[in-house]
Amino acid sequence: MRASLFGLTAPVDWVSPEVQTGSLRLWDVGVSWKEIETSKGVYDWSKLSATVQRASALGAGVLYVLGNTPAWASGGKGDSAPPSNLDDAAEFLKAICTKYGGAIGSYEVWNEGNISRYWSGTQQQLADLTEKANAALKGCSGSVQVVAASTGVRASGTFANQYTQYLLALKEKNWPVDAFSVHAYPLPSGTPATRVDLVAQFKTMLAVNGAPADREILDTELNYGLASSSEGRVPLSDATTAAYISQSFIQSVQYGIDSTYWYLWSGSDYDLLGGQLNPGTPAAKQGWRTTYSWLVGSRMQRCGTAGPSGSVQVCQVTGADGQNYSLLWTTTSATAKVDATGLGSTLCRLDGSCAAVGSATSVDVTESPIRIGG
Repeated sequence: MRASLFGLTAPVDWVSPEVQTGSLRLWDVGVSWKEIETSKGVYDWSKLSATVQRASALGAGVLYVLGNTPAWASGGKGDSAPPSNLDDAAEFLKAICTKYGGAIGSYEVWNEGNISRYWSGTQQQLADLTEKANAALKGCSGSVQVVAASTGVRASGTFANQYTQYLLALKEKNWPVDAFSVHAYPLPSGTPATRVDLVAQFKTMLAVNGAPADREILDTELNYGLASSSEGRVPLSDATTAAYISQSFIQSVQYGIDSTYWYLWSGSDYDLLGGQLNPGTPAAKQGWRTTYSWLVGSRMQRCGTAGPSGSVQVCQVTGADGQNYSLLWTTTSATAKVDATGLGSTLCRLDGSCAAVGSATSVDVTESPIRIGG
């Protein structure tokens, strides 16, 4: 498992992230198209350069998101409107690629293209833009990764209708992308188990429409408790956020998601979101760090269920040191007892603490993942 599994959105205006990350996604961070190319051919690179420098200091890659059409490019029709000339967007991406080279290794062609708030053009226009973006970027660097426009899934109507049209249009163009992108936010009351169902729907959509199975899949925005049109925001405790972060990254490996980007690292609590990750969230930060140490450099072997009604998830992993261990957690808020015989002699928790299993034949498992091995 690569460090790029652990992606993050982190505005450069706020304090530097206090967690490890393999990639920064640049959306809602002050570097959108309209904020950089203020008039045709006139660029303000200051914030993007600062963000790229931060990524370098963190040892992280960069995923740049094309979005927010400048007024000069849309005829004043708004941020979500397609550019009047799609070549303007392609030239913008080429300018970024030429300036920053390999420092920006991935480009996502629009944010949530199935939602009119972000893209008010047709899905054919979005596919045309994707094709032009791919040609411009590959012409600049053959190693750059081009990611299809992301789609939200919980708005099931626009996902089923709009994203299907986008995929069919990409198919006609012989799939000019290296990866597909989903935003698997559950409804506000949803959990990581709910998110897994949304990921499954997304992967089914790709398969039904003939998308190449060899392309990477990225979940480029994830959080929990985010308000919807039918439900208000659900704030999560620091401990629950830690558990959900850990479950989410483990499940990303389990269900074939190559990179997952937590939205977001903030300077303080951000009222839009249920799960907070910032300097004042010790459990969430430690849960992230612990999960990173469990997964990066390791190899997942298989996963299954245990406990009452199969409510406990168990994933067997081989660590970078060649040692085998098991990760266990519940898919509900209830505590379950699991037979720990043969799993190992040491139990480690998300808070970083470890203790001998001793002579106990069973262990308590909660929604906060534990590691047993040694």
